[in-house]
Amino acid sequence: MKATAFGKYLRKLRIEKEMLLKEMAETLNVSSAYLSSLELGKKSISDAVINKICSAFSLNKEQQDKLKELAMRSQPSVKIDLVGKSNEDREVVMSFARRYESLSEEDRKKVMKMLGE
Repeated sequence: MKATAFGKYLRKLRIEKEMLLKEMAETLNVSSAYLSSLELGKKSISDAVINKICSAFSLNKEQQDKLKELAMRSQPSVKIDLVGKSNEDREVVMSFARRYESLSEEDRKKVMKMLGE
């Protein structure tokens, strides 16, 4: 399995600091297996972990923003709060979720363009 954008950023940070995965995990007070799972997108990236990384490695504001953006893009799943939404809104979300994996690359690009992303 390939590293996520978040995982690649962590690896780059580790290389810059001349650290092994185990050493970074110890610095963050997490297991090596957990840190590896974060890098590979197998586990959700919590705000607590992001904050630990920012603090432990004294990331500046720009680096922190980059890390947060990459974490958001690298999450293995997305939760959408539908509390208080109309039945029509719920159907739009559920319909997209059901059909997401069958969308062609071209259709995905159209959706992104339509959403202004």
